[in-house]
Amino acid sequence: MKLHNPKSIIPIVLLFVFPTLQSQQTITNVVTRQHKKIVGTNISIIPPDGFSNSFVFTGFQQDKTGASIMIVNTPGIYKEMSLTFTKTKLKENGLNVKQIEDIVINNIPAKFATTEQNIFGNIYTKYILMLGNDDEIFFISGSYPNVFKNQVDLALKNAILSTVIENTSNETPPNEHIFHFSLNNDHSEFILLKRDDDFIRYNISGISDKNSKSPVECSLTVSRQVLKKPVEDKLGFSIKELNKYTIKEIESIHSVESASLSGFEIIIKTNDDKMIYQQTLFGNDCYYLFLGTINDKFEKNLKEIRQLNQTFKINSD
Repeated sequence: MKLHNPKSIIPIVLLFVFPTLQSQQTITNVVTRQHKKIVGTNISIIPPDGFSNSFVFTGFQQDKTGASIMIVNTPGIYKEMSLTFTKTKLKENGLNVKQIEDIVINNIPAKFATTEQNIFGNIYTKYILMLGNDDEIFFISGSYPNVFKNQVDLALKNAILSTVIENTSNETPPNEHIFHFSLNNDHSEFILLKRDDDFIRYNISGISDKNSKSPVECSLTVSRQVLKKPVEDKLGFSIKELNKYTIKEIESIHSVESASLSGFEIIIKTNDDKMIYQQTLFGNDCYYLFLGTINDKFEKNLKEIRQLNQTFKINSD
């Protein structure tokens, strides 16, 4: 089916690509009255005039042009993730890169890509901002049909670059804080690296990935993600969560249940010979994402991950 009306298309697939980098730009943003907090995130931006909250994805959209701004955050290490995406990956996803810049926003390292994509015969411009730290990565993607370039382009770009992320400190919150969920690593080889309200990160060595001289043998991150509506196709949703990896093979897919929630366990091997463990558990207004990276001793560490995951529980308010 060919779509002739670009107004009716709101792209909801976020593609991440990072080719050759150019000069670095430093941006300092402060929250203003024009900033709007993205529901379910700690991100605020200044949306362009005429943009409203989307009921389809996390972000904003403009119905009359089909332009959109989408926000996704995922557990991961920025430095490591930024090196895994190449021009080849971009081409595979149908994106044509115009420019990639290395920038810093409020002391947070970032990459800003200008790309184009042909969607059902209509050319779209896509701006992709990736920024993060040692624990999580944020993707903020803005796109519009090129026929509306004069009306949308500058405002959309400025909106993305107005991003402010709050509470990105690596400090652990006070012990008296009540967290949404918990795991018990008392009888596990995993060592706690960071604990936040919606986020836990462990690894085997107890050394932060950025301070380790070699790849950490095994790490596990568990996060709580907000949903705008219940997920019907839980398996399809879970598989899409793995799109950021270059998958060599899918080793196994199993349905799982834990803490009265259901979801899927998926294990893949990547082209760089890592094992990626993913478990999803779905509620009505959120889902829990378990993401493990195994670089060595695959069977042993997979067993460790599964044993730790069995201690998962949702805490009462």
